[in-house]
Amino acid sequence: MRTKPRGSREQEVPNGRLRLALDEFFARVARRSNPEGGWEEGLWQPSPRELRACCVAIRPSTANRQALESHCRSQAHVAMLFGVALPDLKAAVKAERMKQTEAPEAAMPEQDFSRVVQNVRGFSVRQLREQVSEDLPEIKRLRDIEANEDLPSVLAAARKAVERLLMAIKVAQTMETGLQDLNLVFSKTRPQEPAVPIGTDLAKWDDPAESEPLPRRVFGTAGARAA
Repeated sequence: MRTKPRGSREQEVPNGRLRLALDEFFARVARRSNPEGGWEEGLWQPSPRELRACCVAIRPSTANRQALESHCRSQAHVAMLFGVALPDLKAAVKAERMKQTEAPEAAMPEQDFSRVVQNVRGFSVRQLREQVSEDLPEIKRLRDIEANEDLPSVLAAARKAVERLLMAIKVAQTMETGLQDLNLVFSKTRPQEPAVPIGTDLAKWDDPAESEPLPRRVFGTAGARAA
């Protein structure tokens, strides 16, 4: 009977909770799945069902409002969420990524690409709306400010609000740039339309009613003359 070397981890096919954790991790990375939680006072917080001990040390702030949301997509959090050992999940993720690297490059289905674009843009729009809703009142105060008000405080608050809005816009622009890069990759892997052979009757090339085989359609007349 063969025994495993101490400390080694064989690359076995994940099953049970490890399989679920592996699938959920990749789904969260691709944003096909999202951690449970919501916004509280402008900061993203996990739900009681999502919260784990690893979340306690993460402190979201105005500079990083989604620190916990990002953490909840990590291998460490997903491992605790599904009750599996972190080294086991890391090994499964590494094996899966190696498998994907070694596999022949395949074109992403167009509907999957459209879903990625929709999810990313939807996320950007939600963040922008929430940021505008939170900071617009501070900016609007400048329009109605009176000479007897605490001008330095109002200006400082408005400046911070503008900085937060600019940061939200920058994040949205970065995501949009990422989508453009992804579109370039997708366009390279998308199956190309067949080239039109020289001499083809272009009026009939895409005509579904034209059932005659292509070689006869293109070269039939010349062949008949030669006969």
